[in-house]
Amino acid sequence: MRIIAGKRKGLLLQAPKGYDTRPTIDRVKEAMFNVIQGYEQDAHVLDLFAGTGALGLEALSRGARLAVFVEKHPPAWRVLSANIAKAGFQDQAVVIKGDALVFLRQYEGMPFDLIFIDPPYGSDLVVQVLTSICRRGLLAPGGLVVLETGVKYGPVPAVPGLQLLKEKIYGDTMLLFFEPAKEEEGHGRI
Repeated sequence: MRIIAGKRKGLLLQAPKGYDTRPTIDRVKEAMFNVIQGYEQDAHVLDLFAGTGALGLEALSRGARLAVFVEKHPPAWRVLSANIAKAGFQDQAVVIKGDALVFLRQYEGMPFDLIFIDPPYGSDLVVQVLTSICRRGLLAPGGLVVLETGVKYGPVPAVPGLQLLKEKIYGDTMLLFFEPAKEEEGHGRI
């Protein structure tokens, strides 16, 4: 697992040993960032269920201003912090050691331009997280939510406040790209 492009291109990232993580594979991550190209520039990024931090670190490498990483599992915290230090992004990264839903309920800062959501496949967290993001106004106007999930877990129900822009399938992985819903007909940037 590595950073694919930008300032830290080629940097190898660690993964927790003996811990059941499911890091986004490089080809899926590369395809994801090809779709969202430009959204990461000077962005305020949220990486929920961050694990190793691969998605937020990729965004920082490609020009994001700040990334907030939320992860609740202690083995992943250590690896996440080590990856941030190895990439030299300590001044642009904040690690929240806790539950994603609790973070979303309590967060009081500025909205995010780019939100990555990569929960455990098959969990019931997807709709809860998307709903919380919308209700709390955590996605900036013109922002983008990228959800990674398993194909076998089917389509994600519609969430008021978000509109699906694109769906991409790579093997067993499905990527869904959402923007804030618009009152009038229109198309997003992707």
